[in-house]
Amino acid sequence: MTFVSNPFLERGPVREPAFLFGRRDELHRLAQAIGANVPQHCSIIGERRIGKTSLLNALAAPDGPLIEFSAYLSRPLENYLFVYADLSALKTRELNSALFVLRLILRNLHRIITQKFQALGLPTNNLDAIFEAYREQKSLQELSEFGIGGYVDEVRRLAPGLVMVFLFDEADWLVRQGIGALLRALTYDRSLSFILSTRLPLVEIDPERELSPLYNMMADTLALGLLAPTEARTMVQALATRHGRTLTDPELDFILETGGCHPDLTRRVAHFTWEAKIRGLSFDPIVIIQSLGLDAASLFEGLWNGMTDAEKALCIDIQSEQTVDDNAGVTLQTLKRKGILNDQDTLFSPLFGEFLASKSVPAPALPPTLRFGDGVVTFGEFVAKLSPIELKLLQYLHEHAGQVCTREEIHAAVWGETYTGNDAVKVNITVQRMKQKLGQLAELVKAVRGLGYRWAIE
Repeated sequence: MTFVSNPFLERGPVREPAFLFGRRDELHRLAQAIGANVPQHCSIIGERRIGKTSLLNALAAPDGPLIEFSAYLSRPLENYLFVYADLSALKTRELNSALFVLRLILRNLHRIITQKFQALGLPTNNLDAIFEAYREQKSLQELSEFGIGGYVDEVRRLAPGLVMVFLFDEADWLVRQGIGALLRALTYDRSLSFILSTRLPLVEIDPERELSPLYNMMADTLALGLLAPTEARTMVQALATRHGRTLTDPELDFILETGGCHPDLTRRVAHFTWEAKIRGLSFDPIVIIQSLGLDAASLFEGLWNGMTDAEKALCIDIQSEQTVDDNAGVTLQTLKRKGILNDQDTLFSPLFGEFLASKSVPAPALPPTLRFGDGVVTFGEFVAKLSPIELKLLQYLHEHAGQVCTREEIHAAVWGETYTGNDAVKVNITVQRMKQKLGQLAELVKAVRGLGYRWAIE
């Protein structure tokens, strides 16, 4: 029996550029940014397992797909040095991690530059001295300005044409630390570019911090979502063909529909489809789906845990074919950006729909109800004592919530008398006295100029 390996067995980030499929638009935009006369900075956002690390690996590869876009580079491709740093472990480190980040940058920079200079026959004595002097520096300012900054300046003196591109993977923690000002200072009058990959947009990671020095640096933000159907099909077909076999049309259609063009899930479905094929088993979608088991569940749990309650509720509504609220447009766009919904505003995979069937979202707490009693009105724990006329006036406005009630209508309902022009003053004074007793509820009694009043809750 001839052994046939499974081309879909590899999980995790793509290491070989030849195995990166799709993402041409993203590579094009990255090439334009780093290739500008003054190198620019970019943010890459996307959910876990959507391909952020794979894209960074491809960008840094010497023989990678960036060659195709070299026309957008202002310098020869060999003049670009890519310094990769995986920051995913930072959240578990019990130390001053801002220092750790800068030391990591300096260490990786020194390693890459040393290799490049040795290949070019350039001296590294001064660079070695700077590295040794600052590798254990405990001052953030000095490590940034004189350590990394001084190192970059020395590189520029020895090799003026080089451009250093820093690839910060899983940089969510870095953004939360608010060290954007230090990174921005490093770029001043230097040929540097920063590419940051994060799960969330920079402004959403920690909006209470001063993000502007970092966020305002970014010339472009790339959101990684689902692959295009043609890209997903090409990926599956190419990987299968390289291993000497082809997939039938029913097998391929099943893989693409079940995988939903999600780069990770599509590979997982293809993996189990391929396993059945090389074992000589008949094509049985039900058996393959059962085999996926925990493989798919781990991906789905990650997506679920990364959603807000509003996003979860909307996904469940879509899964159960409920009518989507007209005000859900922003949430829909966010779910599409995350690769959870496709371009048809449906769930990216039927398997994810089955996963959602077992989930529920706690119903939001209902707002307190306005209750009228004998001389009092209550709203949650708030209690206000009103005169009979004030109570009747408030009840009338509340019963007509959202509508403009004219002074004449209010006067007729509350006092039951024929309205005259002078009665407008009586209505106004009564409303003002009532509002003085209502506390924060008074904000819901809105005056409508020239007409009357409106209770602002629909």
